[in-house]
Amino acid sequence: MKKDKIIEISGLTKTYQQGGEQILVLDGISFEAFRGEFVSIVGPSGCGKSTFLNILGLLDSSYGGSFKIFSMEPASMSEEEKAALRLKKIGFIFQFDSLLPEFTAFENVELAAMMAGRPSKRASMELFSSFSMEKLMNKNPREISGGEKQRIALLRALRNSPSLILADEPTGNLDHNNALKVLGDLKKACSLGACVITVTHNLSLAESFSDRILELREEKLFTLK
Repeated sequence: MKKDKIIEISGLTKTYQQGGEQILVLDGISFEAFRGEFVSIVGPSGCGKSTFLNILGLLDSSYGGSFKIFSMEPASMSEEEKAALRLKKIGFIFQFDSLLPEFTAFENVELAAMMAGRPSKRASMELFSSFSMEKLMNKNPREISGGEKQRIALLRALRNSPSLILADEPTGNLDHNNALKVLGDLKKACSLGACVITVTHNLSLAESFSDRILELREEKLFTLK
């Protein structure tokens, strides 16, 4: 069965201005990603992984080449349209969980739905239950471990049923066991129909969970798996 294409990129380039010099970060990259797929992008620090992820997440619009997401061209969209698309169809997970400390885990997750205009306590409760995390619902972020906070951040990213999840070093601050739990949760998100794209330094973990592994080096993207 043919999978829905979420992202289609051709000839993507990205440069930064540094002093009077143009620094090339991404050079002629082509890339596709599909619904239900787990894609990992590896590479050394400073190679442009996070820059690439920011472009995919519509957080950076200064690039060259062709980029379509959900069959739409971000270059022709207003900032308001891109913000609405991010809110409803894209989930973000970062190296630091960014949970709001004054709210419970449940409130942090439900806040995402409230911002999208579709609050439902029952839906949030079912999400916690489906990932066997009910015991964390009423706890404050200060009361739970780093691994648990990152798993709550994943539920927050999943709350609006996004078609695309972008994860920037989601296990970078976790020990091996907690990293496995978070990546297992991301893999489950794929089984629910989301496309998951992560950037990571950890090739061995990526090999265990990814359908495809790409390496970003020398401004270009290469297939490892």
